Parts: sequence; C-alpha cells; structure tokens
Amino acid sequence: GFTLNDGRALAVAGPVNGGASVTIADTAALTVNGSVVSTNSMSLSGDSIAITGAAFVTDGGSGLTSLVATGGGITQSGTLIAGTLSGSSNGATRPSRLTTRLAIFVATI
Repeated sequence: GFTLNDGRALAVAGPVNGGASVTIADTAALTVNGSVVSTNSMSLSGDSIAITGAAFVTDGGSGLTSLVATGGGITQSGTLIAGTLSGSSNGATRPSRLTTRLAIFVATI
C-alpha cells in the first residue's frame, strides 16, 4: 500500500498506484488532479478535498473509499469510482459524478 502524511497544501498531479490501499492524510487542502488507484481501500483526508475534472480516483469499484474534510468541503468534478463510499466534511460536499462498476451509483453510501 501507499501512505502519505502531509502538513502543507498538496496537489496530486501524477499517478499514484498504491496496490491494495492508498492513504493520503493532509492537514491542509488536498487537491487531486491526477489518478489515485487502489484495488481495495482508499482514504483521502485534508482540511478540504477537491477531486478536479481531470482526476481519476478508484478503489477498484468493490472496495472501501473514505473522504474526510476536517475544515472545509469536498468538491468532485472528476471521476470517483467506489464500492462503498463514506466520509464527512465541515463544509459543503458537492459530488458531481459518482461511479460504480455499473457506472450508475456508488454501491453503498
């Protein structure tokens, strides 16, 4: 798996392939512009989370994905594929395209 603990605003620009798991824990803003891929579990946290239009975030479509924004909101205009999606935010949460293996809905919210 892949784990990153960061204390500054972070922009994920390139591909991150964590194998079975990906954990990115940030105390500032977390922006995903590239791809973040795991085959089982995904945990993204930050003061705020932005999954931009160019981003591709997946747990393989049958895993567990957690999005937690500790200070602000979560915005998502890129692709998010999750088997089970959980999370929380202290601001607005605006998903625009949630996708499962069937390209219809997240399996479990």
